[in-house]
Amino acid sequence: MCGITDWVCSSVFRSFSVILFTWELKFACCNTCFAKNMGFMYSWTGRLMFFVFVGTLSFGIAYPAGLVIGIWTFVNMTWNMFVIFYHPTYFSTLKNKAESEFRDAMLKEASRRAGADIKALDAGIPKKQWDEEQKIREAQEEIIAGIPEASGQAEISQEDGNWVMRTDDQSGTAYWVNQVTGEQSWERPS
Repeated sequence: MCGITDWVCSSVFRSFSVILFTWELKFACCNTCFAKNMGFMYSWTGRLMFFVFVGTLSFGIAYPAGLVIGIWTFVNMTWNMFVIFYHPTYFSTLKNKAESEFRDAMLKEASRRAGADIKALDAGIPKKQWDEEQKIREAQEEIIAGIPEASGQAEISQEDGNWVMRTDDQSGTAYWVNQVTGEQSWERPS
């Protein structure tokens, strides 16, 4: 009878086996994911610890198949260590390729996210632009309302007719000047 412990161990072992199998086949679609999440497989110590973990886990399965799988895992570990130590160029080439794929994947992901941010920003621009244009229109209406000629009001002059409205060249704001005394006022003289 198969207990819950055997079921959990075999499920974990199978999942690690599938991961290792796809990692060894070097599928391009999986390499990026492995580079992001399984960086330990690109160093000899990380790879050694991975095989020790998976191998001892398979010994935990109390069936002859578990023993065979555990022994096979340790044989595979020995082969991997041989390749790493006696053919360092192969391992360094593998590591450089993985780093390149990881860098490309990160750039692709960053550009994809940046594109999404730009689309979101573009979607918000028309409203923001309309808000800015509305503020400009309101400010222009306020300025026009303060200018007698533009708002249809006659030029204001006191009883002696000495006050004349002028517009500041820099700000476009209306101000009043007394032609006799030279006195200036931002507000309309009464």
